[in-house]
Amino acid sequence: HKQIMRNAWDLTPPEVWGEFFPWALNSLPMLQQRVRLIKTFLWAMPERAQHIGMMVAVGVDDVMWRRITLELPEIIPRGAAGWERYY
Repeated sequence: HKQIMRNAWDLTPPEVWGEFFPWALNSLPMLQQRVRLIKTFLWAMPERAQHIGMMVAVGVDDVMWRRITLELPEIIPRGAAGWERYY
């Protein structure tokens, strides 16, 4: 299953992912559903957490971004407000 996600990620242009994440997150009515969608991608590609976070941050409003990052602080892009080094 992880390999399917990785293949889809590699074959899909970044512009499409940049449109997909905001569209999908804005379409989901509940915070838990939004977090679960992002966690699905993080499960398959944890090394892409901050990359996915950049796409999400650009496409959602500030309130939604804050609520999502409270649940998933690992998606905060390096150097952005709230980013912390984990180890």
